[in-house]
Amino acid sequence: MKVHVIDIFRFELLSMSGCQKGTLIYKDEDYNAAHIQGDETFRIQQLSNDNWITVFKNPIIEKLIVSIKSENQRSFIIKNIYTRTKYCLKVQRNTNHFVLKNEEDQILLEIKTNLTPNLNKNLFEVIINPAHCNENHWFLILHALYCAIYCLRQIDPMFIVSFIGGNP
Repeated sequence: MKVHVIDIFRFELLSMSGCQKGTLIYKDEDYNAAHIQGDETFRIQQLSNDNWITVFKNPIIEKLIVSIKSENQRSFIIKNIYTRTKYCLKVQRNTNHFVLKNEEDQILLEIKTNLTPNLNKNLFEVIINPAHCNENHWFLILHALYCAIYCLRQIDPMFIVSFIGGNP
């Protein structure tokens, strides 16, 4: 899969054939609050410097779906409240490479950052472990991407803007 940068606030997850799977949309240049859109819309809300929650956006009631905790800004625990499954996204030695593992410590996917600006605006490449295709739902992938962007912005707050160009 690949991530197409629409603008400095919107990241579209695409299959290799170009089909849209979901979109990560940031509210503003703080890159803390965001929405994940796919079949449904979800809101990511930062509770503190190292805690986030994702809620299902329903006009009547909001349901807590996911909690995210940063352990040291290089490791993130993503917990699905309903399935009670935990995932861990870690930055590898090279800060442009992230690995998402399940509770059995099996690699589900890798996110590699392309720091060379390109015409296609493909800032991230998502490499899915074929043995775990069923676990790699677009919803989980976009949460991992959210954490990767958070980490990269801790290193360089202008990371997105410098890649795309323009102003926030």
